[in-house]
Amino acid sequence: MMGSSAAELWLEDIVEVVEAVERHAEEAGRAAGLLAALNGSLASANDQVVVSILRAQDLSYLHIKSSTIPSILDTLKQVFQKKSANKNKCPWVPHTINDGSKVRLFYNLLFITT
Repeated sequence: MMGSSAAELWLEDIVEVVEAVERHAEEAGRAAGLLAALNGSLASANDQVVVSILRAQDLSYLHIKSSTIPSILDTLKQVFQKKSANKNKCPWVPHTINDGSKVRLFYNLLFITT
């Protein structure tokens, strides 16, 4: 063996890190998909889809109450309009995944129009 056991990476440690990265990538991918769907629905003024996205299982950690959805929808529309009019758009969207890790989602690859 190489040196002190405290300085060695064990297979279990490596497996644990790989599994954590896979979980983070999956969660960030789901968030990116929701963001793309949300932006697409706001762009096409499809309120029903926006409401169903707000009720999605992946957003359950936000504890969105049914009574607040109309106000959230109005706010999302206003923010979307303001951001759409902004000429200095940043393609990166900050996001915090469930374990508190910060990720940045690349918006330009998520927003697909047909």
